[in-house]
Amino acid sequence: MIENEGIVIKSIDYGDSNKIITLFTISGLKSLNVRGAQKPSSHTFNFAKEFILLKYEDRGKYLIGGKVENYYTNIINNIDLTKSALRIFELINALVEHINNNEIAYEFLKQCLDLINNNADHKLIELIFRIKFLYLIGLAPNFNSCVNCGSKEELAYFSLFDGGMKCNNCKNIMDYHLTKEELDLFRILYLVKLDKLIENIDQIKYNYDDLNKVLNMFYSHFLGFESNVEKIYKKINN
Repeated sequence: MIENEGIVIKSIDYGDSNKIITLFTISGLKSLNVRGAQKPSSHTFNFAKEFILLKYEDRGKYLIGGKVENYYTNIINNIDLTKSALRIFELINALVEHINNNEIAYEFLKQCLDLINNNADHKLIELIFRIKFLYLIGLAPNFNSCVNCGSKEELAYFSLFDGGMKCNNCKNIMDYHLTKEELDLFRILYLVKLDKLIENIDQIKYNYDDLNKVLNMFYSHFLGFESNVEKIYKKINN
């Protein structure tokens, strides 16, 4: 009986005919050798594709049975949706050892992929994942009060060094200015449950580039993480 489930976030050729797949599961990352998966005629060919939800059976380091539950066809066939999904996969692959609860992270990933695949605003879903992922890795920024004095008034500056907001009295030249609209949006995306956000997704106004910039700086400063996916897509667009 096939009882295990995972999302294939990476697939590479191995030898003349096999592939090594990396799945994200409720237990974390798992790598399996899939025999014959490079051959389109093989019954294992579809088991070794990225962007699939796979029910599988394994023995040791080998996949011995499987069933594709979801091909996420819309994501695969749209370069913009693919980019958002790849940025999410990249975070998991790079920072999996920091995740406090893989089961919650896995269910959250499935929920986000379903939304992207079903034509929800893919850029917004990507931002939501990246913001909420900070909680899953125990690196939650403080958007509610000044990290220096505790004041909840006149919050307008985000400090990378201190991991949260500062008020006008505590700011310094190195802090990043956020508009009230940006601060309110960060709070909403971080604190509100995904189901509630989706109910009102058409009412959410945001600037992807501005929020992406702050998140990139935060991940780089605290985790030394920089997105290779973003770099590749920039080269493609240029």
